[in-house]
Amino acid sequence: MYIVIARYVNGENKAFPSYGTIAKKGSMAKVQAKRVVKSLTKKGLLKKEVRKTKDNKGYTSNLYTLLNPKPKDKSNINKKGVVSDRYQGWYLTDTLTIQILKRLI
Repeated sequence: MYIVIARYVNGENKAFPSYGTIAKKGSMAKVQAKRVVKSLTKKGLLKKEVRKTKDNKGYTSNLYTLLNPKPKDKSNINKKGVVSDRYQGWYLTDTLTIQILKRLI
């Protein structure tokens, strides 16, 4: 889901796809897309801002800011900043994914 939202970011790391778009591109139901966005927000990978229409009578798509993932346990990183072979967690995978996405976008 992080990658789906990342495909819509602008130069400021912000994106505003609707839940419907996120769900469709992520091959899931809209309610599941909402759960995943909430989970990414709790994990500190995404900042969500609710936006209202200009007349303040309704809502428009949320504004998302992609945040860089940070390792939880720094003891698994060697002096060069590389995750050790013993740690195969999400940090290494998502960092590489973000670097690849930034080159493609």
